[in-house]
Amino acid sequence: MADLILNIIFGSHLDITSTQILGCGISLAVALYLAQRWMNGDKESSPLVPYRFPIIGSTFEWNANPAKFIKDATEKYGSVFRIYINGRVQTIVGKDLVRNIVTNEDFNFIEAFHDIFDIDYMLRDGKKMGADLPNLITKNITPNLKAYTPRVVRKLYESMDNWLGGVQDSITMENPVIMIQDMIANASASVFVGEELCNNKEFIHTSKVVTTDIGNILLKIGLIGLMPRLSILYQRFLFTFMNPASKHIAVVCRVTGPEVERRMKEAREQGDSWNRPRDILQDMIDQLPSDLPAPFVTKTISNNFMSLIFASIHTTTQNSSLVLYALADYEEYVQELLDEQKAVLAEGEAEEPGVEFGFSSNAIKKMAKLDSFLREFDEELQGPDPENFNPWRFVNKNKQASKVGIDFLRFGMGKHACPGRFFAIQEIKTIVSIIMRKYRIVRPNPSVSRSIKDPPQGPLMFIKRE
Repeated sequence: MADLILNIIFGSHLDITSTQILGCGISLAVALYLAQRWMNGDKESSPLVPYRFPIIGSTFEWNANPAKFIKDATEKYGSVFRIYINGRVQTIVGKDLVRNIVTNEDFNFIEAFHDIFDIDYMLRDGKKMGADLPNLITKNITPNLKAYTPRVVRKLYESMDNWLGGVQDSITMENPVIMIQDMIANASASVFVGEELCNNKEFIHTSKVVTTDIGNILLKIGLIGLMPRLSILYQRFLFTFMNPASKHIAVVCRVTGPEVERRMKEAREQGDSWNRPRDILQDMIDQLPSDLPAPFVTKTISNNFMSLIFASIHTTTQNSSLVLYALADYEEYVQELLDEQKAVLAEGEAEEPGVEFGFSSNAIKKMAKLDSFLREFDEELQGPDPENFNPWRFVNKNKQASKVGIDFLRFGMGKHACPGRFFAIQEIKTIVSIIMRKYRIVRPNPSVSRSIKDPPQGPLMFIKRE
């Protein structure tokens, strides 16, 4: 019976020795759980939503319908209450208190992330996840968006044409998210490793699949995720024998190693006359002492790239796909977006003649209706009529899609707000703009719900515009 329970919790991939070891671990975790619950008592003043089973708590009810769970609990307990889910007591606050929470010095998103996912152990470098990445992104990507835009637009068009360029009339894609992922991986690589290395197929493949590979390993955790301490121990067990990041780190090392060595050598030999490349790879090199050996620099940079790719490609892909499906589901608003695009690009051509494809950084920024369309996807925070999709809700209100606030938490808020949101929003707006400019996007099955709450899925048809 014990072995059966372990197989249900962990999956059937464990051997006998592993089962015995983890069986002891479960006993210890349960003891720790009971001790912690006894010590915590009722120290917190906010009410705890009742639950029936220890360890499981309200996890299943929460996972079944989070919005309904929150709505029901708010009606009963007010805007602040606690819930026991995924092995932890967590406090839920209404949006009127969000600002107080995220600006509190005790609130730390990175530490909270480490409580559920041991990325440090996976990368094996002993550093905190992205210790330098927020600062690096803030100082080197955001201020240089104007300079990076031409290469990003070029790669997005190139990738789109690889998928849709041969279409005569129309094409139906069963999973268009794969195309969006390819576009974002290629465009982002041009900024991450430069316009030469971004053509490396191995690097692009790693950029596209590393997050999925890591996610597939984490799925093996199963219900053990309900016991956080044991979950971290189990992650280390998994990462020791089947580390999903190892092969991808090796790819990044292999791809960037010769370039890192060449750049370091040229910088030493040419001094101030050296023509410094403009990309994140060089920014990462510059962050490290110049006297470090090239192999060490390459390994450190490769680990940093794993964190950067893990945090950016997948989320930007998901958000871009969400907008793409919305264009199909709410086609009645597309013409207004196209009219805005046409006017903005014409104005941009007059101000900055010769811009490739017309999509300059300033032009993309001026697409206010598209900004509002993107921002509408946090629909549960959108004022008195949150259930109604209103794509122009934020037009002329100084609320761009990159501007965080209590009514738009997709990128966090306060000092923990995503530093890469400006780059991400520019990529999303550009992807949406160039696709809808050339293709009409429709659902082959128009009976599909127009809800934007669920992850986008299903086929899309791309019909070439005249």
